[in-house]
Parts: sequence; C-alpha cells; structure tokens
Amino acid sequence: MLLVSLFACQNKENNKAKTLAQIEKYNYFSNKVYQAMKNYKSDDKLAFETKLAQIMIDSIPDFCPNEKLLTRAEYLLYQGNFYKRIFNTIKEEYIYTNETNWDEIKLLINDSIPVFRGNEDNKRATRLVLDYLNVKHSFIANDSNEIFRRHDTVSSDVEAKLLEGDIAYLRLGNHALNSLYTIAIREAILKLDREAKLSAWIIDLRDCHGGKSGAIALGLAPLYTDSIIGYSLNNKGEYLSERIVNDAYFCGEFKQIEISRKKETIQNKNKPIAVLVSERTASMAECTALSFKFQEGSRIFGQETANYTTLMRIFDVSSNWAFGIPTAFMCDKNKKPLKGAVIPDVACPSEEALDRAIQWIREVS
Repeated sequence: MLLVSLFACQNKENNKAKTLAQIEKYNYFSNKVYQAMKNYKSDDKLAFETKLAQIMIDSIPDFCPNEKLLTRAEYLLYQGNFYKRIFNTIKEEYIYTNETNWDEIKLLINDSIPVFRGNEDNKRATRLVLDYLNVKHSFIANDSNEIFRRHDTVSSDVEAKLLEGDIAYLRLGNHALNSLYTIAIREAILKLDREAKLSAWIIDLRDCHGGKSGAIALGLAPLYTDSIIGYSLNNKGEYLSERIVNDAYFCGEFKQIEISRKKETIQNKNKPIAVLVSERTASMAECTALSFKFQEGSRIFGQETANYTTLMRIFDVSSNWAFGIPTAFMCDKNKKPLKGAVIPDVACPSEEALDRAIQWIREVS
C-alpha cells in the first residue's frame, strides 16, 4: 500500500507519463526492496511493516532524488498514519483493553501532538499512552535488541554450590536478558549434578528481576518433569501454554528463545525443589517461581513477590526505539489468572527462606 502511495504522489507532482528510463528506475527500486525483504521474517506485523517502509525510504534517493517525494514518504512513515498503527497495536494487545477509555486517550494525544512531524512524536505519543494507562509492567527503550545484548556477562549473576554436601544451591540474580544467561544456568545445573548424589535442589530467585521470556526456565529445563510449565491468558480469552520442547521455550505457538545443546539429562532428577522468593523477585522470575507450582515435590519459600505477574510483549517500532506492554496474565495450574503477586507456600522473611527450605528438605528427603 505504501509503495502505491509513493508513486501516486510522484504522478500527482509531475503529471507526466512514465518514460522508459522511469520504468527502469521503478524496476530497480522494486528489486532492491524485494532483495532486502526476501529473507526478513517476523510474526510481528508492526515490525514487518516498519522494516518494509524503512527500506523503501532508504531506497528512494536511488530511485528518484526528489526532495518533495522524500518528504511525502517520510510523512507516510512517521506522522499520523503510522502512529495510528502503533495506537491500534496497543489497543488490540493490551490486557486491560476492554476496561480502557480509548477515546479519551485519542483526545489527549490530539491535544498534545496536533501534527506528527517525525519519529520522536510517535515515541512521545506512545509514552503519553503508557503514562495514561499507568502501566506498571511496561517500558520504552531505544532498541530492544540492545537491551538483550547489553548483558554480555553472567558470571556474577549465576552462583552454584553445594550446601551441607548434598543440597544443590543455585542463585540467579539480576536480569536474564539473553541465551548466555540460559546456558550459564544449564551448565551450573550439570556441574552440580556431577558433584554429588543430591537430596534436593534450591533455586534462589530472591534477587532475580526477570528478563527475556523463557530465558530462566529454559536454563532450568532438566529439573522440570513436564513439558508444560505454565499458562497465560490474553485479552481475547485465549489460553496460551508455556512449554519447553527440544531446548526451545514456546509461549503458545511462538518460539521465544532456544539454545543449541546436545541432549542433556541429569542423574539427580525428581528430587525435592525449594524455590526462594522475595519482594524483589519480579516479572519472568515470578513466572519461573510459578512454574514450579506445576511440578510435584516443589515448594516456594519467602515473601510475596513484586507483582509484575503479566507477560510483556516487546514491539520494535523502528531502528531506534521499541516499547513493551503487558499482553497476558500469568495463570496457575488451574488456569486461574494471577492479578497479584506470587504467594509462597511457606511465608517467612526473605532472609529466613534458605534456612526454612533446608529444614523442609531434611524433613522430606
């Protein structure tokens, strides 16, 4: 549609019939766009349309170095029409969409930004929408890929050791932002598994703030006894299963993260698992804690978590910014949506959680 609009603008500008040279330029332009897009795959319609439009903008100077035409193209990409796509995406995906006064938000944006002049206006408008919604679990950032790349070391965030000679202790901290964190968890589990005949596992999430969807759970995959480790519920009333299959983490049919590993099994499987949580345990760390409620022989110790118990979807809007909004509720094993914190099985001050977990382990093993 954008391609047609661009050439409609050109014809309106000069009102001349295409010459052979123009047709050649048109073919060159079309082929350049096709070559750039043929290997680009995305399940995100907004990201796909943005990528296509940006390639077209970048190619225009080669096709027709006309300043007015370039301005028209940028207008189509950046100004009001493009913002409407962002707005409609938020409206369609936001978990509380049915309880939100979207007409009031439109008036707010129209009053604040009467004319959209560029990408910064789109970003500002999106921030105004999120501020109006008062969304706790959301963000705007320069680049989602940069977010997940910046955490390139995990040596201080994954700690593994034996307690009392036969309890495997795994402390996960900070944010699990990419597969490096996932692999670090997996290697820590395998190392502990080789060191001793274990009585139990302790997963310490008290200082874990979440991260990329599935990055923690996929690392812990050898400890799960079932491929389904959770459910979520979106605003359309659809339940999505969270599964780990062949070293990949799926939410519904969408693969969120995967790692390339040889088939890995542990000898200390089906042991009691204690999960430690606190008021600092947030987002995907809460989802991970909840996943162990799906497993027999597991128990959660500590304080109520941070109450970021929604699944956040990230939308790349352009090459220099992205936003995330909550699109589904985490659910318990009975598919009841959580609209609050994860409640531990054994409530205690977070600094006492480890001792209480060891006490329980000695009682059951």
